[in-house]
This record gives sequence, structure tokens and C-alpha cells, in this order.
Amino acid sequence: MRDVAHKRDEAPLWEAWAEAAFNLAFNLTHDLGSRDPAAALALLDDMRDVAHKRDEAPLWENWAKAALTLTHDLQSRDPVAARTLLAEVLALPPAIRQRLARAVDK
Repeated sequence: MRDVAHKRDEAPLWEAWAEAAFNLAFNLTHDLGSRDPAAALALLDDMRDVAHKRDEAPLWENWAKAALTLTHDLQSRDPVAARTLLAEVLALPPAIRQRLARAVDK
């Protein structure tokens, strides 16, 4: 899916990829059968890279949701990494944080 989004370079494809990446990151931290936090962190890095390059709100929102999910997962075993991720989310522009807050409230 990422390859197609990269090849076509269309915002809706990147948004669909980011949503799928968030779902995968969530499952990599919550599914006891396939739990792989290292893979989730690697995916999170990829999501951040894409969001940074394209600088589109939906990509940042999906990265932030994944980061917050991983922060929750990391807090007991790596609190420094959890705080670092939280700081990165809080450093997002206010408009993106507000959209994220509205999405969480739904």
C-alpha cells in the first residue's frame, strides 16, 4: 500500500496508508498473539517521515494517534521513550492537536 501511495503521490492514498499504518501499529502493541513493539516503533518512524515530508494534517493526526497508543504501551517498560513520544505529539501545531482532540472525543 505504501508503494502505491509513493508511486502515485496522491493525498487520499497517503491518508489511507496512514490509517492502515495506525491500525497495524495498534495491533502490534495490543494483540497478544502478534505483539511486536519494535515493529510498531519502526512503523511509527515511517509514519512520521511521511507526515513530515507531506505535511498534511491527516497524516500528522494518524501519526499522533499511533504515537499516543505506543506511549501508553511504553510507559511501564521505557518511560523515557514514552515521554519523548508524548513531547513530540505536544509539539505538533495547535490546529492538528485540536483536530486530534476532536477525533478522540467522538
